[in-house]
Amino acid sequence: MCHSGGWKRDPRVVSDRLGRTRVATMLTCTLSVDHRAIDGAEASKFLQRLRHVISDPGGLG
Repeated sequence: MCHSGGWKRDPRVVSDRLGRTRVATMLTCTLSVDHRAIDGAEASKFLQRLRHVISDPGGLG
């Protein structure tokens, strides 16, 4: 089960791909899995991929 909170502006300062500094827009995601069926490392890979897809949806194609 994957739950997402809401998008919110966060006062953290981050650098984008071009090295520009900007204020981050953050989305909180929580993943709940049965560890008998899915290893924590695989769940972590899923969340990393989800982050990548959300950050750069143009890379889906």
